[in-house]
Amino acid sequence: MKLASFGEILWDLFGSERHMGGAPLNIAAHAALYGFESYLISAVGDDDLGKDALDNVTRLGINADFVSTKADIQTGRCIVSLDDAGMPTYKIDEVVAFDEITPPASPLLDFDVLCFGTLALRGEDNIRTLGKIISEGSFGELYADLNIRAPFYSSRSIDFCLKTATIVKISDEELPTVAATH
Repeated sequence: MKLASFGEILWDLFGSERHMGGAPLNIAAHAALYGFESYLISAVGDDDLGKDALDNVTRLGINADFVSTKADIQTGRCIVSLDDAGMPTYKIDEVVAFDEITPPASPLLDFDVLCFGTLALRGEDNIRTLGKIISEGSFGELYADLNIRAPFYSSRSIDFCLKTATIVKISDEELPTVAATH
C-alpha cells in the first residue's frame, strides 16, 4: 500500500515533556510501521523542534520528501494541560509552519490513499493546496479525520472534508459539532 498524509507536524508540550504528533503524522507513522510506503506532506520551521521532527520522521520510516522547512516561521506546538477532572485541553499555536504547506512539485500518482484532517485546513491556503493535490493526483481513497480542535475548524474546513473524502472518521464527541455546522 502507498499512503500520503497531508497536515500538521506538531509537538505536544506537557510540562517538561514533549511528544511529536499530529494526526496526519501519526497515520503516516503507523502505516510505515506496518511496512507500507508512507509519505508525509507538511512543513516545519527552521528551528530545533523542526530539525528534531525531521529526524524523527525519517527514523520512523516515513518519506519526508514533501516536508518543507520554513525559514521565518516556527514548528507547530500544542500546549497540553489537564483540567480538574483530568481531561486534556489543548492550546495550539497559530501561524506556524504547517499552516503554509508547500504542494509537491509533481502530481502524486498511484497512491492507494490520501489522508487529511481539519486542523491543517484551518486556513484557506492549505485548503487550496490540498484541493490542488487532490485534483492533480490519483488516489484510491481520500480519508478525512475530522480531528476537531476548537477554535481551529470552520464550517468551510468540515464541508471540504465531507464533500471531498470517500472515508470520514468522526468521533462521538465531534459528531454534534459536525451536525451543528451542516
